[in-house]
Amino acid sequence: MQADKPIVMLVDRDEFNLELLNGMLEDDFQVISLQDETKVIQESERIHPDLILIDTGVPEEQGFEICDLIKHNPKTESCSFMFLSEDTSLDRKMAGYAAGCDDYILKPFDPEELLTRLKRQITLQEEQNQLESTAKTAMDAAFAAMQSSSEIGAIVRFLENTLTLSTFDQLATSLLEITHEFGLMCALQIRGQEGRLNFGCDNKSVEAKMLSELISKGKIIDFGARTLLNFPHISLLVRNMPLQEPDNYGRLKDNLVLLTNSCEEKVKTINHEIDLQQQRDGGIAKIISGCHDDLTAASKQIKFLDNLIGEVMTWQRQELEDKLICLGLSEEQEDALLEMVDTSVKKLEVSRNIGEELDQHFATIIQKLTELMDMS
Repeated sequence: MQADKPIVMLVDRDEFNLELLNGMLEDDFQVISLQDETKVIQESERIHPDLILIDTGVPEEQGFEICDLIKHNPKTESCSFMFLSEDTSLDRKMAGYAAGCDDYILKPFDPEELLTRLKRQITLQEEQNQLESTAKTAMDAAFAAMQSSSEIGAIVRFLENTLTLSTFDQLATSLLEITHEFGLMCALQIRGQEGRLNFGCDNKSVEAKMLSELISKGKIIDFGARTLLNFPHISLLVRNMPLQEPDNYGRLKDNLVLLTNSCEEKVKTINHEIDLQQQRDGGIAKIISGCHDDLTAASKQIKFLDNLIGEVMTWQRQELEDKLICLGLSEEQEDALLEMVDTSVKKLEVSRNIGEELDQHFATIIQKLTELMDMS
């Protein structure tokens, strides 16, 4: 028998009938003959015939039962099933079709007609199998397209969301969330201005060690069910990549490369912002320090002038009183002159009070600047 011929299983208790049918069919088919109908199911699961032909040597009721079992068995349901029968009644034919029979041939039959109908039935079954395979392929493609579309939508939302992120914690959380949407369990490491930060794993774990030590071993590393993606500032470790599903793995890998690459650029942006902030903070600290020194010096100068004014006023009044004795002025003239001096002294006292208030304001400002310097 040639391996490329369709397989036909003949079932009949009559050995002569089997030999007769075998002689008719052996040139066009691989023929398997069975006299024991109880072995049909077992042998069908083992051999996977293209067609089973049951002759009247097997009681039709039992044949119908076998047909029903064959058609409802996932291992044999694609097999065609035909009856050879002398019963011409419509009820019997309907019973056969109800059991799943594909054709019902009446005896006596013409050998050429039998051969033609067997070939036609096998061709129809092959076409049906091809249609089912095509439909399954189309369904798989449609499902993959829908899944891919869903993933692309999630990626677009992720990329939009990264524009609003300003910290490494926010970025890591967002990346772990979208990989979780893809059904992936991940850990990652970000290498930025704040050092190496691990997310999704303990800092002392083997995974954290792998994330640190395999940075220079390649951009994409597969080991077992794990895949590691390395970029200069970020590494993503996937614990459960579907390596046994090439299409799914390839699609997910492309998506993960896109996501991780976008995170790499975001890490650079955050690092740059940290640099700028440090520069701004340094410049502000210098300005605060300069203002602090200037105001401290001004405060000291105000205190010095205040003390000097007080000393001058005291000295001038005392000096004036001493000189009045020598000027020969009348008492009224002396009183008038001293009154003028006292008025001037009072005005100077007001100036001193303003100076003291100004000094207090300076002291408050200096205290606040000191606190800012301590914070920076």
